[in-house]
Amino acid sequence: MKLSFHGASYEYHPSEIKVTEGEVGGRYRGLPWKVHRSKQQYKRKPSSVEFVYRGVHYKKQ
Repeated sequence: MKLSFHGASYEYHPSEIKVTEGEVGGRYRGLPWKVHRSKQQYKRKPSSVEFVYRGVHYKKQ
C-alpha cells in the first residue's frame, strides 16, 4: 500500500497475524467484545533505528 505524509511517500506493508476468536472478554458501550489470541508466538525483531531530535542522534533499543 502506498501512503504519503507531509509530502513524503512510502510503502506500507502490514503484518499478517493469524488469530483465533475466543470467549467474550467483557462489554464495551453495552456490546460484548471477544478476546483474540494469536495462533503462533511471534518475536519482535530488535530495531536499530536511529532517530534525530533537535539535532541529537540516538538509537531506540
